[in-house]
Amino acid sequence: MNVTLHLTTGCNLRCTYCFEGEHAYRTDMTAEVGRAAVDFALRDAGDSPGIIFFGGEPLLKRDLIVDLVRYARAESARLGVLPHFKITTNGTLLDDEFLSFCADEEVAISLSFDGVRAAQDRHRLNVGGAGTFDRVVERARALLRFRPYSPAIIVTTPETVQFAAKSVRFLFELGFEYVIFQVNYAGAWTDEKLHELEQQYRLMAELYLELTRQERKFYLSPFDIKIATHIRGADARGLLCKLGLRQVSVAPDGTLFPCVQFVPHGDGKRDRALAMGDVWRGANRDAQARCFEQTEQDAAECGGCSLKDRCNRHCGCLNLQTEGDLSSPAPILCEHERMVTPISDQIAETLWREQSALFVQKHYNPAFSMLSLIEDKGK
Repeated sequence: MNVTLHLTTGCNLRCTYCFEGEHAYRTDMTAEVGRAAVDFALRDAGDSPGIIFFGGEPLLKRDLIVDLVRYARAESARLGVLPHFKITTNGTLLDDEFLSFCADEEVAISLSFDGVRAAQDRHRLNVGGAGTFDRVVERARALLRFRPYSPAIIVTTPETVQFAAKSVRFLFELGFEYVIFQVNYAGAWTDEKLHELEQQYRLMAELYLELTRQERKFYLSPFDIKIATHIRGADARGLLCKLGLRQVSVAPDGTLFPCVQFVPHGDGKRDRALAMGDVWRGANRDAQARCFEQTEQDAAECGGCSLKDRCNRHCGCLNLQTEGDLSSPAPILCEHERMVTPISDQIAETLWREQSALFVQKHYNPAFSMLSLIEDKGK
């Protein structure tokens, strides 16, 4: 299980699509709560707990991150568990000193970066309203020097969808090997914009084929996830959301929530009925189970759908955000899944027909990731 620590609700950017709102009210996690959250993770999250630092912008609490990583290292050695760490950041506050610390302590860093200038600067603005492309490109290059396997996270919106494929290619050319492509489902998607999104997915599919034929190792969601759900069936279910079970989020005050978007931010207007315990007493197992069971329920419209075992309809965050209910998938999600799944299958069928060695290893050899890492380290 992953435990996500929301270190602050503050942020140094004002991204126009941010689900956290205006950041008008800032709440910070104290060192006391942070250490209690680490204790909870080491105690309750299994032999290899994930500890994720999140915000707002978590690097506003950089000193706390350093303290908590060192504290977790010391406690985990005593307890005999092996934690792993990750930060999700907008990148603007990354400096070489902190990157060196993350490299030494094996802290993974995920960079939120929407790609080409026109996409990045449309939404991801600083507090003065200026674009952040130049700063993030500079810091992305530094990040890849210190942590070459860092993933980039793209969010596409109706306003930037026409740049989606160019942005994915740009990030791969910049040096990223892992690109997480996400859609802002809460955006004002029209039929025209959805058609454009489909065209962009087809261009990304061409890029996927191109890179695979070049035998370049890379990861591109959602294609790789959809291909895995086809090949591995029920065994790939763990790649999809398991709300309340796969990860929990820790609010700045130590309260536990089932996912990042359920944590109240500053003004506390979000529904605290979704709280599932706290870091001192632990997670309420009954509340976790109820939350998971709600998201596992099939809506009536899912009954005859051939994609229901491969789609992301169980994402409770998205369902609550768009439909007001944990178990009701948004119509926009259904449109998206019907769009991206056949394209993913076409990629897989093409590469299987060509008997691409990289494709076969990547998707049919369970040891591929480990063997790939060993190969890279040996170069």
